[in-house]
Amino acid sequence: MRAETDKSPKTPQQRWLMVLRLVISTFLLIALSLIKTHGNILDIYLKFYEPGLAALAFYYFLSIFYYYFPGQGKVAAFHQSSQIAADLALAICLTVITGGGDSPFSFLFIIAIINGSFLGGIRTALVVATFSSVLWGGLVTLQDTGRLALWLPALDLNPVG
Repeated sequence: MRAETDKSPKTPQQRWLMVLRLVISTFLLIALSLIKTHGNILDIYLKFYEPGLAALAFYYFLSIFYYYFPGQGKVAAFHQSSQIAADLALAICLTVITGGGDSPFSFLFIIAIINGSFLGGIRTALVVATFSSVLWGGLVTLQDTGRLALWLPALDLNPVG
């Protein structure tokens, strides 16, 4: 075994994935800001705008961290799991603060599934797809029954009332 001094991602797929994460984060930052400044005031819940920006900043940090410390050997599985968890956390966070089931950011769940397939193959993609479905279904169910507003009183995502 030779010791490697290069900390950048070892495969072209990993490199592109990290660059793609930064591009997506930049796009999301611009979109979130445009929704706040030019959208309908109901499109984004202003109490959660700053946490949304904090989530994006954290995602930027993670993208840079994963680029320079891609996780080799025994920690590779942990890195893969944490990257996928970060993708799903960002997806659910931005979806909740921008309208729940009607959010323009619901496509982020698909991006998490694609990232899962890059990182771990078809089995990982299927697990991520299943977990994404559960998260999305739970969010929509909580929104439609009005229970989301009970847990997050600042949000009233119930379309009935």
